[in-house]
Amino acid sequence: MIEIWEEIKCYEGYYQVSNFGRIMAMQRVVNSKNNSTSIKKQKLRKVTTLNSGYCNIVLSKDNKDKCKLVHRLVAEAFISNPYSKSEVNHINGIKTDNRAVNLEWVTSSENQYHAFNNNLQISRKGEQCKCSKLSEPNVVEIVNSYFNGESKKSLTTRFNIHINTINRLISGRSWKHITKPLIDRGLAVDKKTIQQ
Repeated sequence: MIEIWEEIKCYEGYYQVSNFGRIMAMQRVVNSKNNSTSIKKQKLRKVTTLNSGYCNIVLSKDNKDKCKLVHRLVAEAFISNPYSKSEVNHINGIKTDNRAVNLEWVTSSENQYHAFNNNLQISRKGEQCKCSKLSEPNVVEIVNSYFNGESKKSLTTRFNIHINTINRLISGRSWKHITKPLIDRGLAVDKKTIQQ
């Protein structure tokens, strides 16, 4: 396969992107602060890998730096987008493989479907969920305490959580991997009590 280079939109004369996912700073004349000029040589740029796993590059123009995702630059230069889809998917699931043949324009739902269908996105539950305020021992204690007679009001105060959180826990609607086994072991839930 032949490597093809295209200028990056809004950075014409400054940077090019290739269908292999590489970024090149182009040779150009640069004006310095003391009114002198110098020539910047053409140079292949190094990309950095973000914590998310995607490759990132900093592009500079008119003393302004902007971070750009490499896969988007490749897609914008080499992949047609007739339906104006907003996201770029890595077909093989490897976020650092930014070759044009590995990229496609997708909708957000298509991107999510691809991630789940190919086991690329792990569903986080319990303490692994970044929005969780409770720990697994807290959940077990809340459910057991409720079924041993402690009131919802007392539990909301003790654990500093909303009554709706208590309701979801004792009905098994949240933290299912913890609450369902507790409830299934014989802790019957009175629906009238949950609605209070």
